[in-house]
Amino acid sequence: NLLAEADEYLGTVGMPSVWNIVWALIFVFAGRWLASRSRTWFRKAAGSLDMTVNDSIIKLTESIIYYGILLIAGLLALSALGIPMESLLLLLAVLVLIVVVILQPSLSNLAATIIFVVFKNFKEEDWVEITGTFGQVEELQMFATVITTIDKSTVTIPNGEILQNKLTNYSKLGYRRADMLFTISYKDDLPKAKQLLQEIVGSDDRVLAEPPPIVGVQELGDHGVRFTVWPFVDMPDYVAVKLAISEQVKLRFDEAGITIPFPQRDVHIDGEIESRDRAGN
Repeated sequence: NLLAEADEYLGTVGMPSVWNIVWALIFVFAGRWLASRSRTWFRKAAGSLDMTVNDSIIKLTESIIYYGILLIAGLLALSALGIPMESLLLLLAVLVLIVVVILQPSLSNLAATIIFVVFKNFKEEDWVEITGTFGQVEELQMFATVITTIDKSTVTIPNGEILQNKLTNYSKLGYRRADMLFTISYKDDLPKAKQLLQEIVGSDDRVLAEPPPIVGVQELGDHGVRFTVWPFVDMPDYVAVKLAISEQVKLRFDEAGITIPFPQRDVHIDGEIESRDRAGN
């Protein structure tokens, strides 16, 4: 009788029935509990990922999940109170459309960040080359990635731009090939030069045994014979090995009398050349 009288009274003042209000409260409290628990669940799941990301990304994702659950609970509660779900969804769609249009660049970068986290394209401290920038990943931020280059400058690249361009990760395998090219004169001893190059590469402890280094003639160029030297090194040793081997090649070639040619031009003049003084004699 009390419930019937309450329903009748609420109906006279234009309010939903008691049971509708009860269901609305259930949706609200259940949504708040689930939203709070989702933070803990997400933290545990994020901790199991084999990728270190900026803490702001974790907090942002937590907030998106938290408020997303609250939004769904609120829509269900309003629907329980008698508001048509079609009207609520239409209003929500309009609001989402407005937000997407206003924040389109930021959302594009955020979507790229989520892809990098899920598919593990790279992580902090990886050596990468992105849009022509080579360096080490310092930080994966919410909307951009910070790269520390070899000259110790920092470059910030939007994650959406990284996703749309070529990304080379040199840390996936743990090593990188150090490409070098050396040229000798045609008159020099080719087998001796190749032997010296192999000795120089093999004497550097930082050069990996596997994969084995490659030394060979690349081409017969316009100014001399060009040797390809491809040692494989750990990424932290990449620059140091290239500098050291280049220096040793110059020193050892000088000792062996092997010439490193430079571009030059020979001029041949046909016919008789007459020499005259200023007086025309």
